[in-house]
Amino acid sequence: MYLRRALAALASATLLLTACAPAAEPGVSPSAPPTAATTAATTPAPATSAPATAEPTPTPSTSEDPAPSATPAVDGTDGSAVEIPETASGEMVRFLLGLLEGEEDLAPADLEGRLSPTLLAAISAPELAELMNTSIRPARPFTLTDYTGTESQAAATLASSLAPPFTMSISVDDAGLLDGIFFAPATPPRESATSIEEVAERLDALPLESRTLVTLTPAGGTPEVLISHSPDDAAPLASIFKLYVLLAVAQAVQDGAISWDQELPVSEEDYSVPAGELEGRDSVTVREAATLMISISDNTATDLLMRLVGRDSVEAAVEASGHADPAAMQPFPTTRELFQLGWGEEGLAEQWADADEAGRRTILEGLGTEAPPVEAIDLAGEPVWPEGVDWFASPEDIARLYEALDGAGDPAIREILTVNPGAGLEFDREAWPVIEFKGGSSVGVLTGAWRAERADGAVLLLITLGAQDAGPIDAADQAEFFGLVEDTFRIMAP
Repeated sequence: MYLRRALAALASATLLLTACAPAAEPGVSPSAPPTAATTAATTPAPATSAPATAEPTPTPSTSEDPAPSATPAVDGTDGSAVEIPETASGEMVRFLLGLLEGEEDLAPADLEGRLSPTLLAAISAPELAELMNTSIRPARPFTLTDYTGTESQAAATLASSLAPPFTMSISVDDAGLLDGIFFAPATPPRESATSIEEVAERLDALPLESRTLVTLTPAGGTPEVLISHSPDDAAPLASIFKLYVLLAVAQAVQDGAISWDQELPVSEEDYSVPAGELEGRDSVTVREAATLMISISDNTATDLLMRLVGRDSVEAAVEASGHADPAAMQPFPTTRELFQLGWGEEGLAEQWADADEAGRRTILEGLGTEAPPVEAIDLAGEPVWPEGVDWFASPEDIARLYEALDGAGDPAIREILTVNPGAGLEFDREAWPVIEFKGGSSVGVLTGAWRAERADGAVLLLITLGAQDAGPIDAADQAEFFGLVEDTFRIMAP
């Protein structure tokens, strides 16, 4: 019960429309690449609460406050000690474990100087302290049974005699401040797939309505289809839709209407859910906004770019990319509008589902500029995509979209797409020197799209869109989803 409440509350506060990638194991990997902040509900996606990023390597926190002296027992499941490394993420895990084990309840002051602006935009220090006091600490004492992580992300598995084992996934920013935290039931170690046929079988066995397309194109050759499961059927995209916004922006740059170095003003009226990296900023360049939109799925940055180029330009980009049914993406909502439709005024999602295109445009015009509060977005509740509250395309559509982005010939596009290959996922970068990625997660939705260039020039395209129409996706299913992505890259390496 403790963990179920913690998962629901923390997810609502931070997993908002993000880039999917596992944090540490997942990365948004419990759900897959954490995207610790996450999509319109989206990035653990995945098992984190703040978007997973591939930004500058974080440095240890400079906070002078010592962590509480209490520390949990450290003992691996095989009897060996579990070591927490001297990294920025490791230091944060030690600090948090001390708070969880302390005799006294946490006070907001205990978190002072430890939380990043990104996390504070999603959940306040008093709210986080209350969640930990009421939903996590009652299960203490804890035993640390496993730890995996990088400099900026980590996952610590904790056992308790009072509750099932769970994993605390965290991420830190470049100042060593906590910018993502997520608690989820621990998942047992998974066995890796050993063939592409096994990958296909296990993807199909997941309790999700899945559409998948995996192809490998040798240098100068023709594509070989490795996995094809309903590749022409449209599915909810979550944050993968941001690739269409990127294409519209790139087209506007090519036409000379805007430039990558153009400064965009930022104000509170521009904030989506959460405000994200741009909270408190006065301006941002088009290039940085596009990078934030793709690498950490920043929703405010996405909406700024959409307002810059215009909704009609994004809809035109959908059609120009070769989408099989562009009318299904019209009108094309911003992230804030999507949150308003799905978690705003009661009955609005049903109105959207029943309306035609003209009716939907009228609904968007009447939404206003106030986004619903973070606490109103129930990521442990029921999906809204069955009401049409999402963006929809098929794996084949996304394959054509990647082709359009690649064909634009703008080096800035590749730079933006390769910042985050899927945080928390492990890839052999010698075998795959170029990995372009966009993922997403929302309630009942988990998606990932990769275009990777192998060392011998072959191109791997992996697009998998998973959805279910009841409740959030189980953490173990998320781990399997992203684990099979890793398996595919390993199997197809030269």
